[in-house]
Amino acid sequence: MALMAFSDSEVKNDKSCSKNCLKNYEALKKQYDDLLVKLSDIDFKAATYKRGLATLEDQIVKYKEYEVLFSEEITLLKRSVGCKEYELGLLRTELEKVKQEKEVFDIKIAKFDKSAKDLNKMLESQITNKSKKGVGYNVVRSPHPLILNRPTTLDLSYSGHKEFKEPKVNEYGPRDSSLKPTSGCDKESDNS
Repeated sequence: MALMAFSDSEVKNDKSCSKNCLKNYEALKKQYDDLLVKLSDIDFKAATYKRGLATLEDQIVKYKEYEVLFSEEITLLKRSVGCKEYELGLLRTELEKVKQEKEVFDIKIAKFDKSAKDLNKMLESQITNKSKKGVGYNVVRSPHPLILNRPTTLDLSYSGHKEFKEPKVNEYGPRDSSLKPTSGCDKESDNS
C-alpha cells in the first residue's frame, strides 16, 4: 500500500524504476482496483443484508405481536365453539324429543283420520228419516236397558234334580253364631 501513495505520473516519470518494478506496480494497482471494487460490492451487500435483517427483525416483532393476539383470539374462538357445541347438543336432544312427540301425534292423527273415515262411512250408509217414510219402516222403541243387560240363565230348579235346586239364601242381617264356617277364609275373617 505504500507504493500506492505515489501517483501514476510520478512512477512513470521516475527513471530510477526498472521495467520490472513498473510491471509489479501495474499488477499491484490492478489488484488494488479489483479489491476496491470487491470491497464496495461487499459493503453494498452488507448494507443490503443489514437492511434485510432489520426488516426481518421488524417482521419477527410484528409476528410475535400477532401470535399473541391470534392465540388470544384462538382461545376465545375455542371457548365459543365449545359453547356452541353444548348448545347444539341441547338442541339435538330437544329435537329428538320433538320428533318422538311428532311420531306419537302422527299416530294419533292417523287413528283419528281412520276413525273419522269409518264414522263418515257409517253415517253415509245409514238411511235418513226422510227416506224411511213410505218404505214400511216403523219406529220401534228400544227395550229398557235392564232387560238387555240382565244375565241369561235357565231356571232348572223345577227339573227335580238336587244339583239344580236354588240355594237357600238367608236374608242379610246379623250372623247366627250357631252356624259354623265351611271354608278356611271364613275362619280367618271371624278371628280378626
